[in-house]
Formats: sequence, C-alpha cells, structure tokens
Amino acid sequence: MWGAFLKKIREDKRIRVKEISEGIFDSRTVNRIERDEHIGSADKFIQHLNRLNMSFGEFCALTGDDNLTRRENLKSEIGEALRQQNAKKIKKLLDEVNLCKKTHPHEVYFIHMAEVLMSSLRLIETGSFSQVRKELTQVMSYLEMDEWYQYEIYLFVSTFHIYDYDFSKKQCQKAFRTINKHYDFYKNQEVTFAIFNNFAIKALMHNEVMEAHNAITNALAMPLSTQTYYLKHMSKVLHQIICFKLGNGQYSYDELVYFIRHFKKMDMPEVTHQLVKFANTHGIAIPL
Repeated sequence: MWGAFLKKIREDKRIRVKEISEGIFDSRTVNRIERDEHIGSADKFIQHLNRLNMSFGEFCALTGDDNLTRRENLKSEIGEALRQQNAKKIKKLLDEVNLCKKTHPHEVYFIHMAEVLMSSLRLIETGSFSQVRKELTQVMSYLEMDEWYQYEIYLFVSTFHIYDYDFSKKQCQKAFRTINKHYDFYKNQEVTFAIFNNFAIKALMHNEVMEAHNAITNALAMPLSTQTYYLKHMSKVLHQIICFKLGNGQYSYDELVYFIRHFKKMDMPEVTHQLVKFANTHGIAIPL
C-alpha cells in the first residue's frame, strides 16, 4: 500500500535500512514493510516516519491519501465552523461528511462528525438542548468508554455545550484523568484549556463555584503558548468571575474588564459580547 513510497523516500534521502530499523524493529521487518507485506503498530509507524525526517501531515499529502488528508482538514474546518456557529458552513460540512460516510462506511469518525454537525445545526435552528441531544445517541454511547485519549476529548469538547451538567461532569472526570496521566503531551494543547474553560462555565451556570474554581486553577497552571493564547485569556476572565463569586479577595474589576476588552482588540466582538453578558449574569455590571 505505502511500502514503495516509504522505500523511495528512504533511498532518496540515502538512509540505510539499518538506520531505519535500529531500536524499532529488525532489518527484515523494514524490507517487509517496503514490500507491503507487513503493517506495524501506530507508534512504530510514527517512529519510522521520524527516522525518515517526515511528518505525518507531509506523509498524507505526498501519498495522496485523500481520506487521511481530508480528515485532518475536516477537523480544523469543523472546529472553526462550530466556534463561529456558522450555520451555512456547518450545513456544507455536514453534506461533505455524509458523503464520506457512504464512501467509508466503517469509519466511526464520519458517523460521529455527522452527529456533531447535525446537532449543532439543530441547536442553531431550535435552541432546544433536550431535542438536540437526541441527535447525539452514537456519540454519547461512544463516550461512555472507561479510558479516553485525544480523539475522545476532542469529540467531547466539540459537543460539550449540548450535554446536561451531570453527564458533562462525569465525562470531564475522564478527560481530566487523561490530561493528568499524559501531562507533558496535553500541557500545550488547545483542547486542554477548552475542556477546563467549558467545564468552569457550565459549573458556574449550576452554581457549583468550587468545581469551577478547581477547573480554572488547573487551566491557569498550564504553560502559555501561541496556540493557547486566546483560551488562556478566557481562563483569566473566568477566574475573575469565580473570585467575585467566592469573595476570596482575589477579584479585580479592572483586571476583568481588561481581559474581556482584550478580545475586542483581537477582533473578536462576538466573544467580547458573550463574556460581558456572562459577567452581567453573575452580578458584575460591565458596559458593552
């Protein structure tokens, strides 16, 4: 399947079989892979690509595997459409995902994304969370597994706002456990901040202030990076609202206003409006 391609890259880069195999598998296995007689485990495949000095993204692009490449692109496009609540874009992506379901009927990813997009579209149209949850039967069933990894966390975050508080709290415990278990991997991931922030918002809406405080404390302990800049600022806004609710002496109106207005400077007026409205809901009057 990809054996000839891997062999060509190795030969083009003048890398010997021994250099590829050492510490991963034996030379015979490399030869078998290059003849499409063997498929190694995912971790060994990534190590194989590393020895070739090739990223997985580059591999997908150069092999012309439209399915792998499109899945990577869909992930970012779906995330952006959901953040913007762009009904037109969501509908277009839903049509594409439904087509992918027909051509790849055994891939659960497309089944899940179809439910995610359909539920988001229904929510925009009806505003009824209880009705929309019926669109997520397979996603919710899938998330009941005991151990999560990155895909499960991303799937949960993309539909977090739709679930009720009890379901969200139960699933967040699994997400937090995964993050703590693999902290070095997740500490700079956008999804880490997203899940802490989303849970804090939902906990505040249910007056579970200490639960919100624990989530945001974890978020603020994460290192700041270019990818997480926006979400870290969101954590700081939520932290100020939580401190106001707790009356713990750490609340600063000026800091809260500064952090909220920073989103306006980042050309995110809709986020600014939502945060002002959220602060007002919790008893903090901030003019628009």
